[in-house]
Amino acid sequence: MGDDEIFHGFFKDLLEAVDRNNLGFEIVLMPDMESKWSLDRKRIANLVCRYANHAAITRVNGRIVLSPYNAESSPMKKDIDGYLIDDDWWRSLILKDIPDLCRERVFFLPLFQGLSKYFSRYEDFSDGFADWGMRDPAGVDYLLASYLEISKKYPDKVPFFPVSPQDSRPKDKIYWEAGGGQLFLSSFAAADQISNSWIHLITWNDYGENTQIAPSCKTGYAFLSYLKAWKLKTSSDELIYFHRPNFVSDYDEKTGWRKMVLSSTASNAIGVFLNVEEKSTLVVEINTSRYYFSSTPGGNYFSIPMQTGNPNFKVFRDTGPVISLASSCRIGREGFDRDYGYCAGSSLNPIPPVIQSLCAQWTN
Repeated sequence: MGDDEIFHGFFKDLLEAVDRNNLGFEIVLMPDMESKWSLDRKRIANLVCRYANHAAITRVNGRIVLSPYNAESSPMKKDIDGYLIDDDWWRSLILKDIPDLCRERVFFLPLFQGLSKYFSRYEDFSDGFADWGMRDPAGVDYLLASYLEISKKYPDKVPFFPVSPQDSRPKDKIYWEAGGGQLFLSSFAAADQISNSWIHLITWNDYGENTQIAPSCKTGYAFLSYLKAWKLKTSSDELIYFHRPNFVSDYDEKTGWRKMVLSSTASNAIGVFLNVEEKSTLVVEINTSRYYFSSTPGGNYFSIPMQTGNPNFKVFRDTGPVISLASSCRIGREGFDRDYGYCAGSSLNPIPPVIQSLCAQWTN
């Protein structure tokens, strides 16, 4: 969140709309410490106190939740007068500045880019912990190990675990390899292993970086559908596909696109998450190729090599067909400006036909 009157105007309108309409959700204060927030503790104290009277602000046991992004930045930066900020910057803000200004108590949940590196400096006065997370499924297990270690040492602190769908930025021509749906799915699976974990959906619904989980022409309702199934612990028959519209590489000399350096290599695969109530057979058809997979009850993930064309997905049981779904996103569209973000779709929550017809110019 920023710190100017335009932002405060929008934020005030949002809080009042939530308060007025009883919409059933709350808002966590998350100042961006890469911005002006890091210059002066009073800015953040004023932020907390300015909005403390809104019912939509998240509280834990009466205390306002404050979860600063890049919390490690402030103790390392200089204030507006050029003096180094002391290591007690956050401690003084939470235990003195905010209570003195408006008698509010803070539930401090700092978010780091490097949890294992920085948290020890905050552990004695924080109420939870968070990391900005990985954008590569290969890094999820590493992050999970850090969370489990801290949770074991501090079982009363709230873990705030990151979940991201993908990250691919056409404006910068960089991407992280999400492995189809594996980044999203493996992050939820990791969070399930952490006791009393909160989930931090790293999305901002930023279509310019392909991090949206909100409905879109490219990803439909796929991420929302999986999120709903995970939250409700439902087991309805559902197929979710993932694939890119173009073939990719670690570095494309022609376009300048490059993969950020992590352990996963560039993937040219069609991924399928299939959740079924009974043993089933999955058939994936593309051009003249046909692939068969046997699926056991519960969640299963399958993949095949990408080919040019429109994939079709069918699920059968002994009693007959269960699911039939065609991808709304063609692979290898001629003249298509390369976009390394994944397409996705859900059989349980498909894009309505009237919307799909509008999307066709972008996906076919």
